Amino acid sequence: MSRTTKKFIVLLVEGITEENALAPALKEMEASLNVRFKIMDGDPFTDDDNKKKSSKNIIGSLVATFKKRYKLQSKDIAFIAQLTDADGVFVEEKEITIAPEIDSDDGKMYELEMIKVRDAKKKEQIHRRNRIKKEHLIVLSNTNEIASCPFQIFYFSRNLEHVLFGTPVLGVGQDKSDEAWEFSETYASFESLKEFFHSDEIKVDGYYDETWDYIKADRHSLERNSNFHLLLEWVEEEIAYLERIGGLSVENN
Repeated sequence: MSRTTKKFIVLLVEGITEENALAPALKEMEASLNVRFKIMDGDPFTDDDNKKKSSKNIIGSLVATFKKRYKLQSKDIAFIAQLTDADGVFVEEKEITIAPEIDSDDGKMYELEMIKVRDAKKKEQIHRRNRIKKEHLIVLSNTNEIASCPFQIFYFSRNLEHVLFGTPVLGVGQDKSDEAWEFSETYASFESLKEFFHSDEIKVDGYYDETWDYIKADRHSLERNSNFHLLLEWVEEEIAYLERIGGLSVENN
């Protein structure tokens, strides 16, 4: 069958909010690249079905599903980008503190200096979650290829809501979906999205490896920051390269 002459950039995201918020601006790039979102239906690293799988196998399975759906080979994919929430997973255990007054439904509250939990049982759950997710993030932040495709992982800290909306927990009457659509309307162009993620409030300076060194240190995984700007820079550079060479074709089968 004949394949498209445009390669794919695949964004692995935890939910529909990421796609709703980011897709309109990224779709501007479709003259040169096919931009597709693969929704993982939650955090794959804390899914019980994945607890015995390696980091690369978890993501490799998701990529395989995507390839099958679109009838693609590895050569058809220019880049795979996984987006993840930092969730405070790099804080030390002593920074998970018990506060019986916590009345949230999930029994925890994130602050800039600590994670507060309702009781000892919840503290153990969060500590275990942090340990598991941290191990996966360390592996994948040092991985540059999944399923024979270029790969990198980018973080939102403390989470997507914190970065995009300025608050890690939406208030009463706020809806995540509505907030995402409002964000996508405000930052509907690629240029405006790039400016947002390059703002001093959000951007983590440095090369890719250095941005991961930063989020792993101190309490940065509780703070508002992201290295997503590096993905936008890659997209811009890739498109400039394609324009220089007059496009990048994929062989027909």
